[in-house]
Amino acid sequence: MDLMMENNYINIGLIVLATLIIAKLISWLLLLSGSKKRLPPTVKTRLPIFGGLARFLKGPVVMLKEEFPKLGSVFTLNLLNKKITFFIGPEVSAHFFKAPESDLSQQEVYQFNVPTFGPGVVFDVDYTIRQEQFRFFTESLRVNKLKGYVDQMVVEAQDYFSKWGESGEVDLKYELEHLIILTASRCLLGREVRDKLFDDVSALFHDLDNGMLPISVIFPYLPIPAHRTRDRARKKLSQIFADIISSRKTTGNSENDMLQCFIDSKYKDGRPTTQSEVTGLLIAALFAGQHTSSITSTWTGAYLLKNKGFLTAVLDEQKSLMKQHGDKIDHDILAEMDVLYRCIKEALRLHPPLIMLLRSSHTDFSVTTREGKQYDIPKGHIVATSPAFANRLPHIYKDPDSYDPDRFAAGREEDKTAGAFSYISFGGGRHGCLGEPFAYLQIKAIWSHLLRNFDFELISPFPETDWNAMVVGVKGKVMQHHLVVWLEEKVVVYGETTPIIEKCLIEGRRRKKEIMGSGGSEGWSRARSVVVKALVLVGAGILIKRLTKSTTSWDHAKIVSDSITGQKFSKDQAFKDPDNYFNLRIHTCPAAEMVDGSRIMYFEQAFWRTPQKPFRQRFYMVKPCPKEMKCDVEVSSYAIRDAEEYKNFCDRSKDQRPQPEEVIGDIAEHLTTIYLKRCERGKRCLYEGSTPPGGFSNSWNGAAYCTSELAVLKNNEIHTWDRGYDDDDNQVWGVKGGPYEFKPAAVALSFTDMFSPLNSLPPVSIEKRIEGSFVLQEE
Repeated sequence: MDLMMENNYINIGLIVLATLIIAKLISWLLLLSGSKKRLPPTVKTRLPIFGGLARFLKGPVVMLKEEFPKLGSVFTLNLLNKKITFFIGPEVSAHFFKAPESDLSQQEVYQFNVPTFGPGVVFDVDYTIRQEQFRFFTESLRVNKLKGYVDQMVVEAQDYFSKWGESGEVDLKYELEHLIILTASRCLLGREVRDKLFDDVSALFHDLDNGMLPISVIFPYLPIPAHRTRDRARKKLSQIFADIISSRKTTGNSENDMLQCFIDSKYKDGRPTTQSEVTGLLIAALFAGQHTSSITSTWTGAYLLKNKGFLTAVLDEQKSLMKQHGDKIDHDILAEMDVLYRCIKEALRLHPPLIMLLRSSHTDFSVTTREGKQYDIPKGHIVATSPAFANRLPHIYKDPDSYDPDRFAAGREEDKTAGAFSYISFGGGRHGCLGEPFAYLQIKAIWSHLLRNFDFELISPFPETDWNAMVVGVKGKVMQHHLVVWLEEKVVVYGETTPIIEKCLIEGRRRKKEIMGSGGSEGWSRARSVVVKALVLVGAGILIKRLTKSTTSWDHAKIVSDSITGQKFSKDQAFKDPDNYFNLRIHTCPAAEMVDGSRIMYFEQAFWRTPQKPFRQRFYMVKPCPKEMKCDVEVSSYAIRDAEEYKNFCDRSKDQRPQPEEVIGDIAEHLTTIYLKRCERGKRCLYEGSTPPGGFSNSWNGAAYCTSELAVLKNNEIHTWDRGYDDDDNQVWGVKGGPYEFKPAAVALSFTDMFSPLNSLPPVSIEKRIEGSFVLQEE
């Protein structure tokens, strides 16, 4: 018995010992496995626990400037119990912007917004609901809505600046902040707020704003006075909007504003939005746009007043547009302001209001730097990138600290140097800023009015950056002197002057000075009469010009994009010449719209019998030709990052398609560009054109380059001809007999399609001809 007990003790001891050895071995193997991970370098600090926090509080951008030259584009900062890994530059940021929410999430890092926005919206809901709410934002910012918003923006600007008087000194920063909130109230919050409740609502939003402090990021519910005031303001706002929503529903009144869009929105299951959700979404929209727009407007003005050359270029653009359209400002005219757009974009590059973008990593992943180094990023890290730092990388932007809007002009386009995420002032990829088009239109509308009506001079020192603010803006006042533009200058701007009118205006101005100097009034009345007569003549000239207004460049782009939209087939051509042409189906539809108004079209090509299996997929970008090109419309084709995800895109309902912001993020490498001109009178076509001489690089089937031709006909028929050539200019792919002729679906299909000679060809014959006719895969 004792022997048995002793043996049992020995066996138990051996089991325990073996267990300990195995556990130690597993622990050692796990440690060894972890040590093999290629972790990013770590920022060195003097203090073991609080050193990282001290470096971060000193200023994230300052820390990045110090560590980037030493550690490279990927490195980790230990911040108390968290690790933040920074990605600097587009070469390492693609996963940050394109990863699905299941891999890199916004929700955890932006939870501090919940007390301000309220329950049940944005970062207080799961990703599926949040995507639906973002769809509501997208619907409220579509072009047809933006056109109405622009009209409201212009009215607000005219009314606000009419109170400035003929001359004076103002703080541009304060003035623009105030105007932006007025404009946002009208376009977003609604007529009721703007006309009757503006002061109350503005004060409540101010309390919300003051309740978002640095400490709020870590402890959003800390019972401090600022947070208690924030919570009271949120409750009062909820009641105000509840009354407005109830009134609209009761009376049946419908307005053209974001509030109405949110009231009318429904989730995929048919559930309408609640009053609490509408209020929260409105607060989120205003917070997203108010500060960023006013900050960017101020920086744009400061840089233009400092850089007279670019100010002159912007004024020349305004003069040119006023020659065409008079004093009118609308959505389409704003879309033509390329120079002003570049000036705003450059101010945003240098001073993005959001200096840090964050995600929480839910999975392990790897990145490769520009130099070829690979790093493994563990699950649980906070991942960050900085627009303020990445926008000034010298390998992307020449002389990155200088203000040079022309860096975005055709021929330079430095923001595309290193790929899709070279410019990230508005974020990018899956979480790009939905309000980007609204912001550009708002700033353009304001500065167009100012430039057309006032002369400016910056009388305070050039402003500094306020790094202490949650949204990094302009420090101190931006004082400027303004002077109303004299009438004769405006007449020249309109382009309607004649020697007689000029003489009248010069005389009127001379007499005004004489009379004002002597104190007389009778003479001034005569001088004023001269000016009035001149105005009548000018007005008549402008009226004639408007009545004979020609088609704008954006009208041409719209005609082309509308003409290529829809299903089209090459049935007739295939029936007549089955040895050289297939009956193909092409399907094109709008997929997104860029900030500058360019249309992104999805295109796919398939055999008519198997439309669900496209063999060619593209994104087309349709926009007006650059002014330096002698053409009307530019059509560029791009590869698609995940083409499989887009199959049969046009056949799906809109809620089943990738969202516009995802589409923009999935635009891959540029393939070709066709420059279209209006066809001469008497021809069947509306527009025709081709790629430039020499075509574009292509390596499929032994090709060295490829060319494309496109003709848009009056009946929505289009002709396309793509060909590839080797280094000796021998054609190596593409049909040789002439372009494919695609006709709209309504007249393309018939019962005789079933008996096309093409259907009797053996599969091998078809495959051989396909191989010689098309580029089947994206390069």
